[in-house]
Amino acid sequence: MVEAMHASGVFHFDQIAAWSEAEIAYMDEKLAARGRIARDDWAAQAAKLAEEKE
Repeated sequence: MVEAMHASGVFHFDQIAAWSEAEIAYMDEKLAARGRIARDDWAAQAAKLAEEKE
């Protein structure tokens, strides 16, 4: 999954934290995540991780 995200230009937590609903739907389809991105609230998790990195 990481390789697919990198191929899509996603390299940092702050990128995931800023995803719109449309971007979440796009990446969900691209990664065949079957709703996991929204269900696991990747954006909130990524925001927390990005904040810790600062």
